[in-house]
Amino acid sequence: MSNPYDPQNPYNPQNPYQNHPQGFQQNPHQQPSNNGLSIASMVVSLVGLVCSLGIVLGPLGVILGHVALGQHKRNPMLRGRGMALAGVIIGWVVIVLWVLLALGLYGASAGYFGPEVQREFWS
Repeated sequence: MSNPYDPQNPYNPQNPYQNHPQGFQQNPHQQPSNNGLSIASMVVSLVGLVCSLGIVLGPLGVILGHVALGQHKRNPMLRGRGMALAGVIIGWVVIVLWVLLALGLYGASAGYFGPEVQREFWS
């Protein structure tokens, strides 16, 4: 019978720094990678905020962010949850700003702000 405390025994429960049996590869220095959808969500939402394509990029950033958050829920070891959340929030801000701009332009063109404001706006 073999000694259970033998340091040469690869299945020694007393040695936490043992090498794993063949077939199992572990890199202790490898960090979990960032989720690519999280990065894409944040970048697309930020570009939509500063550029005139926000009407398209805002909803796209929200969709990408929600998909990334779903991936983070299924695999908590993924990094980048904060970026996905930022992409969703910024995307919704972009959508709200575009809706306010559209309502303002509609109101100005329909004369809801009075003739003096309409004359100032369109001249």
